[in-house]
Amino acid sequence: MDWFQTTCIAILTLATIVILLRWPVGYVVVLLLQLSLREVGIIANVDAGHFESWTIWSFGASIIALLVGFSAASALRNGHTPRRVLAPWPDRSIWAAVILSAGLAFYHIAVIGPPIFASNIETSRFDFTSSGLFGLPGRMYLFGTTIAWMMASANAELRGVRWRSYRPWQAATFVIVALALLSGFKGELLATGVTLLVSYVIITGRVIRFGSIAKRFWWAATIAVSYFLVVAGLYQTYATSSESTLELSWKRLTTVAAEPTQYALTRTFGDADVISDFTYFLAKYSGQSTVGDYTYERAVSASIIGVNPASQAWAPPVTIGAFAELSGMYGIAFGLVACIATGALFAILSTPRSASLMRLTTASVAALALYQWVLKGGLAYHALNYLLVLAFLFSVAYAAKLLGREPSRSKAKYRHISISKLDYQTAPSK
Repeated sequence: MDWFQTTCIAILTLATIVILLRWPVGYVVVLLLQLSLREVGIIANVDAGHFESWTIWSFGASIIALLVGFSAASALRNGHTPRRVLAPWPDRSIWAAVILSAGLAFYHIAVIGPPIFASNIETSRFDFTSSGLFGLPGRMYLFGTTIAWMMASANAELRGVRWRSYRPWQAATFVIVALALLSGFKGELLATGVTLLVSYVIITGRVIRFGSIAKRFWWAATIAVSYFLVVAGLYQTYATSSESTLELSWKRLTTVAAEPTQYALTRTFGDADVISDFTYFLAKYSGQSTVGDYTYERAVSASIIGVNPASQAWAPPVTIGAFAELSGMYGIAFGLVACIATGALFAILSTPRSASLMRLTTASVAALALYQWVLKGGLAYHALNYLLVLAFLFSVAYAAKLLGREPSRSKAKYRHISISKLDYQTAPSK
């Protein structure tokens, strides 16, 4: 690594330590770190003469816009009355969502084979559709088990019990950790840890600083980093490269991550936009032909490797990011305004005003989808998939709730007994 990259590593390492110790847990802080690394990559790519210099300030402005929107909305929401807590759902509803999502996810793994054990782990990890059944097992693998975990966590919170003592939560946690280990993505354990941590903050409404988490769960971070290094060693690109794992990982976080962002900012891709992306995925998911059609993300990826996006040629998934995606479609000004609105939406989702199973789960899922979109791009893909899987699992949970209802006469008797006990407990002693 040259002096520039070495200096950036030292500065960012120090900044990361300060931020993690002092800032409250939230997706915006994690995004600040990840987007700052991408900004370093943008600077390095410009310095190498690959892209125009204006991409530096435009992307930097998007990070500031995100923070401005989040800070302004957070300040306006301070001082609100405590949120209203509603009744939990029956455990059978949560079990239905957890068991169904887990069963379909492990079915997907069984059909394609665990990516961690594949001969070519770097391509096997992206196989999300070979398990068939209209793509449902693959979606449960990608989205469903996490949403079921959020439902179990929210219900445990509404019941007022410790999460780790709640059986559906125990099962859901085992499932997502096991799938993270089998996924073949070297950073999956770290990403899962961030998701669980931020979701905990949203669901409980507590303010927790990264410093306190680091002191208490340093061992979990050590396991996640160790997993990262072990899995990276299984990748062919890492094993055959003359560069170290640290150098390659640094490039993946900076210059490699920045390249699709700068391509989207500096080039046009026909008529591809958000509407056409939604149209494409709706047609694909409903079984209609999409031959000759493609998404904005595929157009960028195809441009990078030099293939026709309308062809059947394989193009790797790329991380464009929300700002570059919207700016490439509608202009820089639109992208910056969208970043301000996105930051404000993060603040709203982080502090739900009422606590119900649906409200807490939806806020957690929406925040996660928003985080992944800001980092990776693909608004239509994330919006549709998270919405469809969330609706599906809640339908399953609600059906289980209805099927297990007691007869009305028994319920009336139960309510009478409960009220009598409450009256007895609160009556003054004679």
